[in-house]
Amino acid sequence: AKVDPKFLLAVNGDEFPTTWAADGNQYTGAGDNNQHDDPIGSPASFFKITGGPTELDCPDVHTSLTPSCKNITMMGSAIPIQGKEVLEFCEQWGPSNMSIPNIKSSSVISIDGIMYWAISCFNYGDDDDFNRQRYGPAWIISSEDNGATWNLNATAKNMFEGRLAAPRFVQYGRDYEDGPSEGWVYVYFPCTYGSSAFFENNDMMLLGRVQKDQLLNRTSYEFYNGMQPDGEPAWTLDDSIAVPVWNFPLMTSVQQINFHNKTDRFIFGNWAWISYDGHPRPDHSPDERNGRTGHQRTQLSLIEAPNPWGPFSVFYTDDDWEMDDGSSGAYTPVFPPAWMGDEDMWMVSTQCCIGSSHPNTPDNHYNFIVQHVEIEL
Repeated sequence: AKVDPKFLLAVNGDEFPTTWAADGNQYTGAGDNNQHDDPIGSPASFFKITGGPTELDCPDVHTSLTPSCKNITMMGSAIPIQGKEVLEFCEQWGPSNMSIPNIKSSSVISIDGIMYWAISCFNYGDDDDFNRQRYGPAWIISSEDNGATWNLNATAKNMFEGRLAAPRFVQYGRDYEDGPSEGWVYVYFPCTYGSSAFFENNDMMLLGRVQKDQLLNRTSYEFYNGMQPDGEPAWTLDDSIAVPVWNFPLMTSVQQINFHNKTDRFIFGNWAWISYDGHPRPDHSPDERNGRTGHQRTQLSLIEAPNPWGPFSVFYTDDDWEMDDGSSGAYTPVFPPAWMGDEDMWMVSTQCCIGSSHPNTPDNHYNFIVQHVEIEL
């Protein structure tokens, strides 16, 4: 594969899991963003994406920290990520002065005309050993009008806890039209070897599945439990004995997985923040040059597999993922499903943050960043 260092910029925020809906548009949920004329600072917002990656039409993107775009428009009302509403179900963990409960956009998927948005509680840098940013619990909200309005009580707020706190739905084309004939929805869970799920630099991924008409029913989820003697995967309702399908200690960070019809493969980007000397080093941890790491650099790997449970193969790696302006430290790579052609694809990511301790990140990079990717079949 080849990842073009040239990039395009759009709306403010991060994560941007993206799904392709029945109406032909794509939809994405962003965390920690700010928008024009928005009275809520730093909310979680839901956006409609119309057209292709070069048609976003963001005239003020190089002059504003909160650019407006003609073809990326916010749906409905922003959701406050801090305050009493979040405190009701997002615990403030630990003694760290970065212990601030809020919410993040974990995953989004459109199935049979219904939009499902997985929301995760989130906390900055409370991990005693590695100062990673913790997820959990997580839950799912639903919409029948592509995000204009939401059923905020579609599931319990503790639907996914512990190492299941960062659910990532597998995308199967427009409105799930390429989904398995058996009706399964597959869900990955990046997590640690312990009982936690973090935003960055986890250890492994678990795999779950659920019938699409039971997606809101937590007790219907099954979890991968290894391979049987006949070569078929085993499944269990008990997530405590789930077996990882992917292991990459302290280097596992995955935002979205897509089924690619042309290659009949599951494709995703794995990213990890690493130090100047190549060791895992997430954000909110000191290093040899800065009091807080400036997301020194990112290792980006592109992965493919013939089945949701693997085996996995790396077809691209960059140990210093940079844009063509020299900026580095990007994170949460996502392939919007409508922008995945046979060999030409577009990848979305984000960079952060602004300030003197982050000298390699321009002011307008905490945004929807788009890069072109070519794969050779």
